[in-house]
Amino acid sequence: MLKVSGKKEFIEKIKSFDGNFNVKLHSVEINEKELSVSYNFITDRTVDDGLKSKILAYCDSITDKTFTSVSVAIKKIVGDSELVTNSIYNFITQNYPSVSVWLKKEDISLVRVDSRLNFTILLDKQNQDYFEKNSVLVEIKKHLEKNFCEEFSGITAEKKVERDIEIKEEVEVVEAPKVAIKRKITVVDLEVIDDFSKEVNATYIEDAISEGDYHLCGVITNITEKMTKGSPERVENGKTIKEKPPKPFFIFEFEDGTGRTSGVYFSKEKTLDRIRKIKVGDTIITKGNISAYNGKVGYTINKINCCKIPEDFVYEKKPHIPAPKNYTKIFPKKAETLKITDMFTDTNTPKELLGREFVVFDIETTGTDYMADKITEIGAVKIKDGVITEEFSTLINPTQPIPPNIVELTGITPEMVKDAPLFEDIFLDFYKFIEGSVLVAHNADFDTKFIKYNAKALGYAIDNEVKDTLLIARDLVFGVSNYKLNTLAEKFNIKFHHHRALSDSYATAELFIELMKIKK
Repeated sequence: MLKVSGKKEFIEKIKSFDGNFNVKLHSVEINEKELSVSYNFITDRTVDDGLKSKILAYCDSITDKTFTSVSVAIKKIVGDSELVTNSIYNFITQNYPSVSVWLKKEDISLVRVDSRLNFTILLDKQNQDYFEKNSVLVEIKKHLEKNFCEEFSGITAEKKVERDIEIKEEVEVVEAPKVAIKRKITVVDLEVIDDFSKEVNATYIEDAISEGDYHLCGVITNITEKMTKGSPERVENGKTIKEKPPKPFFIFEFEDGTGRTSGVYFSKEKTLDRIRKIKVGDTIITKGNISAYNGKVGYTINKINCCKIPEDFVYEKKPHIPAPKNYTKIFPKKAETLKITDMFTDTNTPKELLGREFVVFDIETTGTDYMADKITEIGAVKIKDGVITEEFSTLINPTQPIPPNIVELTGITPEMVKDAPLFEDIFLDFYKFIEGSVLVAHNADFDTKFIKYNAKALGYAIDNEVKDTLLIARDLVFGVSNYKLNTLAEKFNIKFHHHRALSDSYATAELFIELMKIKK
């Protein structure tokens, strides 16, 4: 991230362009590959093209000429009471689930004093102490002032909470865990490449699903070396800008037993030879940052060392919360198979499927960023002893717009989801449907990240074993142009209607059964 020198003076200069209008610098985003930088501002008023042009020209003038492209984004955000209340509630829900169990939106109140918005959160004594001990009010204030063009201050006030929960007939209430679990892998036999801090503790890849800095480790499954574009010598404003030659960078794909990920590493001249000696099968520990950019979430590796994961290392499981005894909103239905069979079809059930239960699922979303985009549909089918027996399907109200290109891709319109349940309203039904099952999906990393991230916000951990038909097919299927679901479905004579979750789940389930037959 580019740090703006003299941030206060920088903002004062921006304000001076039009009578000191209220504006804040929200973030500065850099694309190292494209050598571009974007300044993202928030303001409490509409900004016309003339003022925006002045701000762009100023930002361009102070930006290092290494960058070939400078842009400005200005978003109008007013501290509306409902928006601020929702923002506080969602922030607490996502980051402090043990508190949110007993918190309601009505417990949050706002009052404006001069130019400042003061918020009050009603909590019982135990959670008040938790807020103070963990500086939660400070974090909420930072969150609000980053996302709204206002000044904020906040306090907590005590409320009496009746802890008795009314349990409706035949419906079991399941309470989320009170404490977040932070699991670590401690590596051994460290070989320093470029991280002289010699950090040996890494977060489970499975747990690295929110933005922030992480140490991640794992066994390398693939390495790709590429080159940056570079830039030729040029003259700007009478100054000669030296040529910037292309430089190598690497994409490391690795897994640690709980999940798999990939990270981009921009090499340094002094370590390039040592980086090139790293090979598939080696184990690495990395220091980097997970962040969202242009609708995609990526892991940028800043430091990297070689190491080993101890052979006797035992992975710590998250506390398992049992699913409720009954469904309440979305009920499974008897499955209707879509597989087209013929006289040459192998109908023998592979032993890998006998005595086991699998849930094959697919989701549709508003985009590809699991931290910013939302789920619009879940479809799933259950396989017992090699037979598809049940289906589970529901549309979901994403509470945010669905982009036109996504509507065209999925066929799911805003009108279709406006009266659909929210994710939090149907999650326990889905959680019950998958309990005790192995999860299966095509390109499973995409679907599971969305599900796990949204489940985590509700205080739940999805720790089911996961199988990916995309990866399995790459090992077992040959003679196809690609490994997309529709291509593989056509090869195995599977009926396929693309980009609706339930249909994709049926197709993936039939594909999974065929792949297990090949494996047999």
